[in-house]
Amino acid sequence: MFYGASVWDPWLIIAQIVTVQCLYYLSFGLLLYLLLGPYVTHLSFQHVFDDASMELHSFTGWMVILTNVINSLAAALSLMFVVERAKKCLDFAATCYLLHLAFVSIVGGFPTTVTWWAVNILSMTIAALLGEWLCVRRELQDIPIGAPSLLLSHDHVHLLNIRRRTQAGAHLTRLVELARQRVLIQTKEILDARSIFQDINEII
Repeated sequence: MFYGASVWDPWLIIAQIVTVQCLYYLSFGLLLYLLLGPYVTHLSFQHVFDDASMELHSFTGWMVILTNVINSLAAALSLMFVVERAKKCLDFAATCYLLHLAFVSIVGGFPTTVTWWAVNILSMTIAALLGEWLCVRRELQDIPIGAPSLLLSHDHVHLLNIRRRTQAGAHLTRLVELARQRVLIQTKEILDARSIFQDINEII
């Protein structure tokens, strides 16, 4: 969506941050509605911006925790579609969760529960690692083998070189195997010819 050359573009970065953050809360709200909505009379901002909502001794608290963890998967998908660069996923994931920390501090006060910190650190890690993995897969799929290296970004050139080395290694392995088979065939032919000459000498 926002893919481009590796140049410093502050407006692009701001647009990506805002988009990732909006998608984060959009998926958060949707998951809360699906997972927690049927069991409570009404949903509120407290379930999103209050660390006290993650209580380990209540069903509601566990649903909020589960929502946070599942939402990290949605955050990883947003990184793949919005950021599209594996090396930037950690930065954008950290920015997303730091902004969430700021909003939580403004709305419900600075979070002090261990559960909130553990869940959000885990969720940020999942989002960053999964987002990076998804971006790498997408970058590998998008690389045209015959494209000139000068038209590709530095990351694409690196990935293209890896793919070419892999293909070259497989091709070399096939050549070695063919050469080995040819040597075996020639050796067998030489042995057969030698056996024929020996038979002729015995007859003579």
